Amino acid sequence: MKMEGQNENKNEERMPLDIRDNRETCQNRGPPYLVLDAFAHRGLDEHNRSLNWIEETAVRIGAWIDTTTQGGYYDTLEYFEIKFPGRDSGILYRIMVGHSKRHAELLSRRIEEFEVDEANAAAIMHAFDALLSFDVEWYDLRKGQWRTICMRDVKDHHRAHWPGDAVVSVMLSLSDDLNSCLEMGMKTLRRAMREALVAYWFAGRTPEGTSFQQVAEFVGGLRELQEAPDIEGFSEVADRVARLPILSSRPDLNLWGAC
Repeated sequence: MKMEGQNENKNEERMPLDIRDNRETCQNRGPPYLVLDAFAHRGLDEHNRSLNWIEETAVRIGAWIDTTTQGGYYDTLEYFEIKFPGRDSGILYRIMVGHSKRHAELLSRRIEEFEVDEANAAAIMHAFDALLSFDVEWYDLRKGQWRTICMRDVKDHHRAHWPGDAVVSVMLSLSDDLNSCLEMGMKTLRRAMREALVAYWFAGRTPEGTSFQQVAEFVGGLRELQEAPDIEGFSEVADRVARLPILSSRPDLNLWGAC
């Protein structure tokens, strides 16, 4: 009886698990189009197209964009952040995007003197790859802080893409995070998911109808993937986990890399 009384007291003193963000005050409470207009640059049509694609994707996955963030790492960059929950996990992600105005101004000086094609685009992107850079994080409800997930842009010298396209790919991948965890390269996402999904379930932030049995089965499968001895063993486990009830199949883009 004494222990029951102690449990009741603990329940009465529960700490709030509110996620502090500026969803209600950020600039895209309505349609986010033109939110990133300040990061566009005359003459950089493909870069500007990538910014539009980021905004369109934000609408598609229910993300919100904040251009007033002060959380950047370098004084030489201008930042905006993108926040959104995983569709089937409820986990809150943040992509902190850094924009180099200096890169944009230098690149725009002479880019109109020639036609950009696949051959010269690779040279351009190699030299100006920091035009847009990004860091990926998930919000840890247990600690009340953001934690890093190692995801980076893959550089393909034969098929170059603008940095903003990689941001879109990361947005789509994290929106479909449970399926993305089954990609072999997503080691740190799997590691984070084994903690985050359990914590978010206990906080009541996973989608309605998700049982803890489903969560336990899924994170157990992720543990097996981490311990898989070879590619064949990994693929066998991934195929089995992909059929679990917690998952739903969605196509993904694969312009990113992870570590």
